[in-house]
Amino acid sequence: MSIFKQSATITSQRSTLLHSELIIKILLCLGFAAITGLSAQMKWYVPGNPVPFTMQTAAVILSALWLKKWAGLSQLFYIILGCFGVPWFSNYASGMNILFLPTAGYLIGFVFTGYVGGWFVEKYFSRFHFSSFVGLFLITVLFTHGFGLLYLSSWMNFTHQTGLSLAFLLTKGTLPFLLFDLFKIMLVTGLYTNKA
Repeated sequence: MSIFKQSATITSQRSTLLHSELIIKILLCLGFAAITGLSAQMKWYVPGNPVPFTMQTAAVILSALWLKKWAGLSQLFYIILGCFGVPWFSNYASGMNILFLPTAGYLIGFVFTGYVGGWFVEKYFSRFHFSSFVGLFLITVLFTHGFGLLYLSSWMNFTHQTGLSLAFLLTKGTLPFLLFDLFKIMLVTGLYTNKA
């Protein structure tokens, strides 16, 4: 076999391998989107608060641990497929109307949390190290809660609930959830590191 044929064969094999890896990554992203959908059904409300407690943060961080930066795509799949009919939003809902609910900002934040959290895991994650928990927790607060609060504020203003302070929004959309988010992140990170 000539060197040109060998080179073409190697190139073809590499292309096939990369194609297979891409398919596997996309299937894993879809799988973690489904896990996020299942976790959305585990929820409960505090009276007077439009934002429920859910297990979705755990699913997003778990996707970041397993998929690294691909976790952002997984969460994007979750939103897009849900908007186009897959019934895996809260209460098995689907459809574009989810984007007009007060909690839509948290869904958008999941995409950024997944991507940035995956990047953090790729670069800095260390097994059983406290800084790993703290880093993932801060990313969750910054992106999931950041986008969630921004959208919640816009939604409340749009529905004529004006004059709301930042303190009010924090008590509705972030502060009640921080301890539970930290617990969920520690739980899934612990499960992941024990498995790895």
